[in-house]
Amino acid sequence: MIVDITELDREQTIRSISALESELFGRGAWSESAVRQELDAPARTYVVDMDDHAGIRGYAGFWYDGDDAELMTIGVGKAYQRQGIAAALLKRLIQEADTQGAARMLLEVRVDNMPALALYQRFGFQRLGLRKRYYQPEGIDAYVMALDLEPRIVGFNGNGGVGCWIPVREHRTERRRRAMSEPVVLGIESTCDETAAALVRGRTLLSNVVASSMQEHARYGGVIPEIASRAHAEAFVPCVSKALADANMTLRDVDAIAVSAGPGLAGCLAVGVSGAKALAWASGKPLYGINHVIGHIAVTQLQFGPVHENTMALIVSGGHTPPLHVTDIARTIDVVGTTLDDAAGECFDKVARLLGFPYPGGPHIDRHAQHGNPQAIKVPQGLTQGQAGAKHPYDFSFSGVKTAVARWVEGQQALGREIPTDDVCASLADSVATVLAKKTMRGCRQYDSDTLIVGGGFSANSQLRAKLLEYGRSNGVDVRIPEIRLCTDNGAMVAVLGASLVEAGVAPSDPDFSIDSAMPLTTISL
Repeated sequence: MIVDITELDREQTIRSISALESELFGRGAWSESAVRQELDAPARTYVVDMDDHAGIRGYAGFWYDGDDAELMTIGVGKAYQRQGIAAALLKRLIQEADTQGAARMLLEVRVDNMPALALYQRFGFQRLGLRKRYYQPEGIDAYVMALDLEPRIVGFNGNGGVGCWIPVREHRTERRRRAMSEPVVLGIESTCDETAAALVRGRTLLSNVVASSMQEHARYGGVIPEIASRAHAEAFVPCVSKALADANMTLRDVDAIAVSAGPGLAGCLAVGVSGAKALAWASGKPLYGINHVIGHIAVTQLQFGPVHENTMALIVSGGHTPPLHVTDIARTIDVVGTTLDDAAGECFDKVARLLGFPYPGGPHIDRHAQHGNPQAIKVPQGLTQGQAGAKHPYDFSFSGVKTAVARWVEGQQALGREIPTDDVCASLADSVATVLAKKTMRGCRQYDSDTLIVGGGFSANSQLRAKLLEYGRSNGVDVRIPEIRLCTDNGAMVAVLGASLVEAGVAPSDPDFSIDSAMPLTTISL
């Protein structure tokens, strides 16, 4: 007979459970004190199997946090095992969790506990991931498993030949639908020099917090990985806390967590991923390790709506300039072209140093270019002419562009002439923007795509934005470039991609996933 412990003598129940703990779990067993503390803890529900002669033969309980019911323990005395007691206890707990409104039941189980695994699988629990060395002192791994407490179809009514399925537990239906169609996702970003956290509900931005260590790198003329990693460690908790506070939420309100797992600087990625894993483990939320670059595509959904199939994308940043073809933002992305040497952002940074601009140089070139003549200097457009252009129709090379500008400047200096900084910047910006626009539009024609998404930090450049919009209008292509604050690295892009994955039913990442500093662009999530 299954009985709620509140109906029994408390101290006798504690002694009985403690005795069973010692019998079943040895050195890892709960003491009487530990059992008492567990039963006194808030939001606990415990039941026991009672026999008139044998007393308490088994026990089980869960913790309900307002969203999920976490199975804390289940045990049956050795003399009474294989009699259906564990199944009866588990069935009762599932019913209790359902009555209290839990969305799902979570548990951990030893990977070598075959009877328990069979029991949980029989009740419909599914594996979510693996926790290494979870059970101590033995150091045994644990599977994380979950049972979704969805409304069940329990009957069929016929009326004049018209059938009507009748679901029960309507009180949770809307909540579960919202969790899949408009999931609340916490996004965490730490690939380079920005520590960022944001929350979205579907495609609605709730908060967006960014802490940059850029000024700490300025004196070195570029990002120093060790300094960036330390800055991430210092800013992680404040950023996440503020993002939650700005959204007026706690982790309980979050449906999933997403974190940039690559590409990026390894030390920086490690800080963000470690922190995200800790949050996911503590809260029992699913975790998605996502591709940072693909996040730059996904973030446009905040302004322009869903990313449709057969969409072209151009990512322009300090280290990447790839044109991509998007079939499914959550599942399928193909690389159309690549950067053979310097990316557009790298080219700008190197020319900026040549002109004496402080780091980061890109914004300085942008401002000066707005006052210069883009036709003043003949700047080459790499991989656009002859055999090279034919062989690399969608690839980019900006190393020669940088070199050509450097030689021109050096030549003027050798002649004792003043360098027309505005004209140099305008000519460089126009050349880079033109080749990016031309090749990307060629890709749109090749794939018969009428939509182009542009993302990455370099997409904040005003000359590039204007050129792409101009070429888009003349080619009948809808060019979608996000507002400036969403171009640079941020948590919103991570959160939106995470929401897209949840909506598409993509499985969360394995809890033990590793960072990938060179993550291929065809990998959307780990």
